[in-house]
Amino acid sequence: MKKVVHLVFSLNNGGLENMVVDICNEQSKSAEVTLIVIHSTIDTAVSDLLDSKVKFICLQQKPPTRLPFFVISLWAILWKIKPDILHLHNRMSMKLFPRFLPKSNTKILLTIHNTGGKLGNEIRNVDITYAISNAVKSDIEKRYNINTCINYNGVRVKDIVSKTEWCLRSCEPLKIIQISRLMHKIKGQHVLLKATQLLVQKGVPVIVSFIGNGESLDYLKELAKELNIENSVQFHGSLPKEDVYKTLNHYDVLIQPSLYEGFGLTIAEAMAAKVPVIVPNIEAPLEILKNDKNGYVFRVGDSQHLFEKVLCCIEDYRSGKIESIVHNAYTHVNAMFNIKETSKRYLEA
Repeated sequence: MKKVVHLVFSLNNGGLENMVVDICNEQSKSAEVTLIVIHSTIDTAVSDLLDSKVKFICLQQKPPTRLPFFVISLWAILWKIKPDILHLHNRMSMKLFPRFLPKSNTKILLTIHNTGGKLGNEIRNVDITYAISNAVKSDIEKRYNINTCINYNGVRVKDIVSKTEWCLRSCEPLKIIQISRLMHKIKGQHVLLKATQLLVQKGVPVIVSFIGNGESLDYLKELAKELNIENSVQFHGSLPKEDVYKTLNHYDVLIQPSLYEGFGLTIAEAMAAKVPVIVPNIEAPLEILKNDKNGYVFRVGDSQHLFEKVLCCIEDYRSGKIESIVHNAYTHVNAMFNIKETSKRYLEA
């Protein structure tokens, strides 16, 4: 049985951290898996999802990380485990391993989750570099000329409750959901708010639910007031992944208005929930969607075009066309972005 160690700096309630937990749980079905977290920042909503078969170690470091004080204890843990695979999920973690265990068979993997990040010379110490999308792969290879494998992020399709009815009742508002960290300069939540203003002005009843925390919360709340749509906007904060999986099907459409995106896990999750999705025409979301048979695409940063696509979605609800769109999307995501396949490909490294 293979021994696998995953290393992350923190375990917040973010897309990367939830993905790592899902991979650990899936791999623990056929391997001995250990998850090591360097910092003391642990969200129990995430750590509680770990399967009992996954060994969990927290080094309790307080950020910012100061090398090399905790490295000796980290190396000691790894010497004891003697993993076949050491899987890194943060670029900074490469600095911790200037080819440690030089005589061992440990294979070091690095998964890069976003475009634009800086990679140092330490990347040469990694055996296999993975990208979570063609967008990330192209970015790495263009800037660093490093051979990179693609392994798409996966979702727990079978655990996501799917929508079973697709009708809009005239007495109820259109229920829009947006899930991500509140970082409008990257995730583009302001674009959605401006499109919401256009919907309200047209007389379309709508409720937009933002799921997530972040530094843009106050800005977005103030913007909603300036646009006079505060009664149509709700900020729910961060929710446990299990709650998201159980309630996604309550919404009519997921809109991911990102300006930049390495992958877009919530898009795949909504597709698994058979909820229609509207995404920007940037590489990673388009890669998930594959074609407009699986959802709707608007020009990145263009609130007017997003507004028009929402109206198209409403019309497809009324005509019944929406059912074929969401069923096509479900089939696609189950085949391409299932956590079982993602985890298996890492184990086969």
